[in-house]
Amino acid sequence: MKSLMGVFGWACVVAVLLWLGLFIATGEQFIVVRWISYVLPWLAGLLLITALAAFFLLHRRWQSGIAALLALLLLLPYAPRFIPSGSGHADAGQRQIYKVMTYSKMGRNDDIDAVARVVMAEKPDILFMQEIGGTEAEQLINKISAQYHSKISFFVDNHTGLVASRFKVVSRWKMGDGVVHVEIELPDGVINAWNVHLQKSLSTTGIQYKTVDHLAAQVQHTDGPVLVAGDFNATTINYPCVKMNQYLDDAFEQAGFGFGFTFPSPARRMGMITPFMRIDHIYFSHHFIVHKAYVVDDAGGSDHYPVVALMSFTDTPVATVP
Repeated sequence: MKSLMGVFGWACVVAVLLWLGLFIATGEQFIVVRWISYVLPWLAGLLLITALAAFFLLHRRWQSGIAALLALLLLLPYAPRFIPSGSGHADAGQRQIYKVMTYSKMGRNDDIDAVARVVMAEKPDILFMQEIGGTEAEQLINKISAQYHSKISFFVDNHTGLVASRFKVVSRWKMGDGVVHVEIELPDGVINAWNVHLQKSLSTTGIQYKTVDHLAAQVQHTDGPVLVAGDFNATTINYPCVKMNQYLDDAFEQAGFGFGFTFPSPARRMGMITPFMRIDHIYFSHHFIVHKAYVVDDAGGSDHYPVVALMSFTDTPVATVP
């Protein structure tokens, strides 16, 4: 029995080291490495805790130390999420706060009433929605318009989704499959905003990488405030998020608490117990402060839970609205 426990403990450690080595050496070149990376921090934590227990019961202290060190290396980057944080400044009350939401509706989810309920409960100033077409978008806008007591400005692309705001949406254009760019005239200035729905990478990462590289290049050469939000089909350790973090900050990483899992909801069988990955993100430029970020606990029939961020402008000058 002790022998089997020892073998299992070492197998856990070796498996994690093998994945870690491949991930560092090849990135996501091998699709199985990417698949594992979606859940590896939690799987590795569980396996290494098991390995640690096995070594401890066998009184093998140095092996236990190796397992504990690996667990720390893998899980330590996530520790800050459990420390209350945020960029809420003392003068936040004097700033206009904008509520930004990203919400992947799920294509086959035709319960627009449930989707509208989620949106109306949060009442975002800027809404990025993915997997919604023109007809459904108009139905949704009609349902939520009354709550805003004003006309909702919006732009919808049948492939990428919807950008809607209680402020004027202008200069709308499609940047390619999965990305739409708009400008929004806020009281504090004009912002550039991208709605993103990256392809799933179940067999290849090529299209996803090409799209995010193009998006990052656009962001890099854009002056003024920037928001990028949507369904990236990638976690924070995957290339698309690593690439975006080179130019922008992640709202949940800055001001969220906990793991912030957004996928899957009970709309998918694998989400019946709990979501286990965060693949929906809101990114922002240095022109903004994020005061709070959270995941909404109502999916509205979707397989994704929405992400919300409360933001304001910094004192950095921006283009004024004519």
